[in-house]
This record gives sequence, C-alpha cells and structure tokens, in this order.
Amino acid sequence: MLIDLAESLDVASVTNAYYMHCESVTPSPQVLDDIAAERLWSISIELTGADFPVV
Repeated sequence: MLIDLAESLDVASVTNAYYMHCESVTPSPQVLDDIAAERLWSISIELTGADFPVV
C-alpha cells in the first residue's frame, strides 16, 4: 500500500498530509505536539550521539 501511495500521481503535489490505508486522515494531537517532538529529538541525540540539523 505504501508503494501505491508513493507512486500515485493523485498525491504527487500533496505535502504535510497523513495517510492510513491510502486515505488522508487527521493526525492525532500527539503528532502535532511540537514540544514533544523537540523532547524526542533531544533524547534521540543523547542516546545515539547523532545530531543532524533540522531542516
């Protein structure tokens, strides 16, 4: 299913969308939590030692 979505011309110009079973869905509030994302990023850097610039 992921390959189908990746190859679909119907969504070629779509950005910042979430999909489940090839259907666009509203993400959970946790996905949109910028503070939690920053915390996860910081913890990941601490645990792995890998630090990549955020684009």
